[in-house]
Amino acid sequence: MRALMRPRSVAIIGASDDPTAIGGAPIANLRAFSMPRPLCLVSRSRSEIDGVKTLPSISALPDEIDCAILVVPGHTTAKALEECGEHGVRAAIVFASGFAETGLDGAAAQTELAEVARSYGMAVAGPNCLGVINFVDGLPLTFGAIAPFPVPLTGGVGLVAQSGAMTMALTYAAHAEHVPITYAVSTGNEAVVTMEDYLAFLLDDDATRVIAILAEQIRRPREFRRLAARARQVGKPVVVLRAGRAGAAAAAAQSHTGALATDYAVIEAVLRSDGVTLVDTLDELTDVAGLLLRYPRPTAPGIGLVTDSGSVKTLTLDLAGTMDASIAQLSHATVAQLTSELPEFASSGNPVDITAQALNKPQLYAQAADRLLEDDAVGVLVVAAMPGSDPQTAQQVDALLPVLASAAKPVMYVFMGGGHPIPGGHDDRVRAAGIPVLRSVERALRCVAQVTRTIGAYPEDVPASGTGGTLACPERPGSAAAIMTEQASKRLLRSYGLPVPEAVFARSAAELPASASQLRYPLALKGQAPSLVHKTEAGAVVIGIQDEAGLRDAAAQMRSRLAGVDDLEGYLLEQMAEPGIELILGARRDPDWGTVLLIGLGGILAEVLDDVVLLPGAAGEEAVLAGLNRLRGRALLDDFRGSGPADVGAVVHSVLALATFMREQPHVTEVDVNPLRVFSRGYGAMLLDATIITGNSPAPAH
Repeated sequence: MRALMRPRSVAIIGASDDPTAIGGAPIANLRAFSMPRPLCLVSRSRSEIDGVKTLPSISALPDEIDCAILVVPGHTTAKALEECGEHGVRAAIVFASGFAETGLDGAAAQTELAEVARSYGMAVAGPNCLGVINFVDGLPLTFGAIAPFPVPLTGGVGLVAQSGAMTMALTYAAHAEHVPITYAVSTGNEAVVTMEDYLAFLLDDDATRVIAILAEQIRRPREFRRLAARARQVGKPVVVLRAGRAGAAAAAAQSHTGALATDYAVIEAVLRSDGVTLVDTLDELTDVAGLLLRYPRPTAPGIGLVTDSGSVKTLTLDLAGTMDASIAQLSHATVAQLTSELPEFASSGNPVDITAQALNKPQLYAQAADRLLEDDAVGVLVVAAMPGSDPQTAQQVDALLPVLASAAKPVMYVFMGGGHPIPGGHDDRVRAAGIPVLRSVERALRCVAQVTRTIGAYPEDVPASGTGGTLACPERPGSAAAIMTEQASKRLLRSYGLPVPEAVFARSAAELPASASQLRYPLALKGQAPSLVHKTEAGAVVIGIQDEAGLRDAAAQMRSRLAGVDDLEGYLLEQMAEPGIELILGARRDPDWGTVLLIGLGGILAEVLDDVVLLPGAAGEEAVLAGLNRLRGRALLDDFRGSGPADVGAVVHSVLALATFMREQPHVTEVDVNPLRVFSRGYGAMLLDATIITGNSPAPAH
């Protein structure tokens, strides 16, 4: 990887004297960067290019070439790579397309390319890539148009993208925001070197302090998670924009959990728990990386905002509610201090509106900013101000810079007005002080919201047994792929401490009246078959049965409705539960990403409401409570309209018991509990329906 990322010598195979051609653009780039390394050019048609004598073939190259850029047709790439390997070249960059992205023939050609590379132990970038740009050493090994940008001694952002065009676009965007890039890598098809290899290199690179990734596919999830854990240990933030979410689909949609726990939702839950900061847009990727480059991760989620516009205050509160941004609740002492220092008609609550009076008294900006930074509830400070004339803007910046430049907490300066030039270039003064500058309040809030979402996202350490051995010895589901019936699923989950109604199982409808004598009316009757996952739609559920006559009638009708169900095993008869709030619980074991837990509003509207949160399988009590608090319908569990608070503790117990079940049952791929009915505080909860889906073989434990 060092030969690829920081080569001591470079060869261009297929060099051109046309600086606009793919074979000539890297030469022009290297000249623009004043390349300090030896450069060898191989060309069959030119004896000299740009003052450098060319070589006629790869075999004519000198020994000890670290990296070769292959500018050759796709069908000749494998042969050229083999010649490089025979000559001792340690790494290569393949620009050519026409490989796995084109179909089966291209995939076969890519496999051949990878086999050649591995046989010689070569690190190969691509194919179908834009190359590697090393700003640390001044080595732009790319045909994309790029200009030098210095990397300060304090370090910069390592950028990895699976799209060549986006690699360049993100580099341009970062530089426009004065965010230094250490390496900009276009990974292409990743035939040999994958995104994980680049991530590992950047974790070891002293100049790289933050890593930003644009990923369309994460090919080695377990390795990626291992590296994410290492990034946390060494204190290097990893920021990821995962493209392709719109087309994501659940691997198993046989249950509500499978439909709701989509591929991207699983990845998001797991990566956030690993400490990775996920973002939703290209702007957020560069903004978040730039903020984390300049400041340590905030320790509190609250945003403090100072503005000179009442409209911005109102807009901020509106935006915060739509983007999961937390506006800090200021202490009484902070509010009192602001009230005493600001004009009578200013607003002392957060966001703080110091009004246009700041034009006359620019020190008001500094006073308000200082007070917010001192408040423990404020994790990040945003100053959103309207630039005025050159003297007015200068006074504003003069007042704010001493406070912001010395802040221990992250701060952002928003000059409102979009792309309109800042008078006197005072925005550059702010950037020179190491303070991020943006031109939109919304963009600043989105950036801060993504950064603060990661606070407290890490799962607690959970013992393997989960409950200290207090649960009964569980039954073991079979290893063959199957959907377990409700009664079998409940029996197994009950052994793990999940509460289920009193019930009896009858093999035939004729046995039901005698079986009912063990229970109290009213009762619920449910047909039991592996194929009856959605029993209500199939007419396999009757509730509120009041007596034996009603039971006989319900059983007869159900038997008629289910006449065509070949795998009918019998009937489950349960005591009706008391009214309560209905939630959905679930667990899904992803073969790549491990186990995730699902909590949401349940019942028949689970998929319609889509009010769910996903948690990593290792989540502890605090993480489960935090997940519940993120539900849009969380208020239903409080004293809603006099109903009294629900038993949230019972919900947490059920989620943790489900997590234990998944850890100890490696053959289980999915569990769907819908609904879990939650009663008033102190009265627990009841699992009213459940489905367990098993796989062919144990899934990775992760």
